[in-house]
Amino acid sequence: NQRAALISFIFNLGSGTFQSSTLRQKLLRGEYFDASNEFPRFVFAKGKKLVGLVRRREAEKEGTL
Repeated sequence: NQRAALISFIFNLGSGTFQSSTLRQKLLRGEYFDASNEFPRFVFAKGKKLVGLVRRREAEKEGTL
């Protein structure tokens, strides 16, 4: 499930953004709990914070998506 969730997240975020992210670095180091705390950073679209993304990232962080 984690792999599928990350593939979906990366697809929506963009692979270039993910490639240089702290989230990726923490995942590669096996710091899964710390990595989950990175999800709330990705709640902006065109410079605006979107309520729907805030909810989605919280669900992703909690593993409920």
